[in-house]
Order: sequence, then C-alpha cells, then structure tokens
Amino acid sequence: MAVLKPDFTKEEPWRIFHIMSEFVDGFEGLTDVKNAVSILGSSRAKPKDMVNIIENFYHK
Repeated sequence: MAVLKPDFTKEEPWRIFHIMSEFVDGFEGLTDVKNAVSILGSSRAKPKDMVNIIENFYHK
C-alpha cells in the first residue's frame, strides 16, 4: 500500500487544478492556429511518404 505524505490532503487536491490550467492554456494557444494539419505516423516513414500523404489529402 502506498504511504501518503502527511500534507497529502493539502497539496494533492490542488494538483488537478494545475493540470486543468495547462489544458486551458494549451487550448487557448490553439485558437490562433488556422488551417493546420497534424500527421501522426511511423518513425520509419520517409519524408517523401509524408509529402504523398499531404498531397493526397489536398487533392480529394
């Protein structure tokens, strides 16, 4: 069983607010981003493969 620090009840509940504030900051930063594309792929993908993916996306 985990051993809790004596001050756990004072610090831990506020941790969620810190995490939430990071999400809010991130989403506020994204409001200025227009016409963006995110590509999640393999680390083995070659740059030419990424160009083909982008070209196929825009030519649909």
